[in-house]
Amino acid sequence: MQFTRNPSSIAGALKKIGGLTAGSRITNVHAEEASHFFFGNGMGKGFSAKMDDMLATHPPLQERIKRMEPDFDGKLPSLDAAAVSQAQQKAAEKEGVGGLVSGFVPGRPAAAPAAPPPPPASPAPPRTVDVDPGRIAETVGTLDQEHLELAASFVARLPAALREAVRDPSGACAVVFGLLLDRDPAPRRHQMDELQSTVAPAVHEETAKLGPALEHCPVEARLPLVDLALPALRRLSEPQHRVFRSAVEGLIAADAKLSLFEFTLQRVLLRHLEPHFHPTRPPVVAYGSLRAVSRQTSLLLSILAHAGQARPDGAAQAFARGAQHLADTRATASLLPFEQCGLADLDRALATLVQSSPAMKRRLIEACAATIAFDKRVTIQ
Repeated sequence: MQFTRNPSSIAGALKKIGGLTAGSRITNVHAEEASHFFFGNGMGKGFSAKMDDMLATHPPLQERIKRMEPDFDGKLPSLDAAAVSQAQQKAAEKEGVGGLVSGFVPGRPAAAPAAPPPPPASPAPPRTVDVDPGRIAETVGTLDQEHLELAASFVARLPAALREAVRDPSGACAVVFGLLLDRDPAPRRHQMDELQSTVAPAVHEETAKLGPALEHCPVEARLPLVDLALPALRRLSEPQHRVFRSAVEGLIAADAKLSLFEFTLQRVLLRHLEPHFHPTRPPVVAYGSLRAVSRQTSLLLSILAHAGQARPDGAAQAFARGAQHLADTRATASLLPFEQCGLADLDRALATLVQSSPAMKRRLIEACAATIAFDKRVTIQ
């Protein structure tokens, strides 16, 4: 309702969902994997209690409708699922898109997607790839079948405990906390003691319980796990979010060092949660070229070059490859020494670069991709 500004239409949709006499049931064998998209329990009354627990965070349907229509009397229309589906099917076929909805006719199983490939027997070595920086920029924010198959394969390899945890706000908090725990036992105990004094006992216990699963989780799964946890984290109350953010900051500060992973995780959380809990106006475009932000641009590419290359000459070559994509942006890019590439400086640089025009952001993405993959080796780091 917040984004559409159309409460009557959304309330009407919820009334129809609530008024279906037979309900709607998704019979596909992979239905549970998409259950977070559903308005209700799409697997029927026989589905396990965990789905009911997950949906318990939603107010009752009538209450949700009443929030949009204060004069709603609580009465739902009596609708026949088959008739509704048939009408929708005819309308879709009339528009020439029948194939998009035919798999979801009540009582008719949708075609099962291909099974994900089996998990690898051992961690894969660094990938050797031919990267087209322009193609990378074009695919930002888009999905194709290869992306979907990769995502399904990735989720299938996650430990079941983590797949369950990220659906629940408390479990999602515990996953993030667990990702920030030190591998060394001594500082880890200190972090857990500090956490115990900050968060609810149940969250502390869940963090400890998920520890083994997170330790055995592939390193390439760490940031995607945070992405999976974001929808549940948005369901925290504002006071709960304050506690969560304070706990994250405490875990990061516990060893008085800031790793690249900790920095990245914190940026992801700030980027996706702060606007939700504290809405602000989006940044305005202040830079139509990159000339005025040459220092910030140089810092970004320098950090990527140093992070991806162990030798100074390799970092210089990687930087030069990325800088080629900025030739007509009026930026004067120069490689900064490793000692001048602090993460606090990068934080400030990103806050400035976000004010660049969309065209300049695209060129930055191309330059970043070229810097990372100049030697055709892409590592998790």
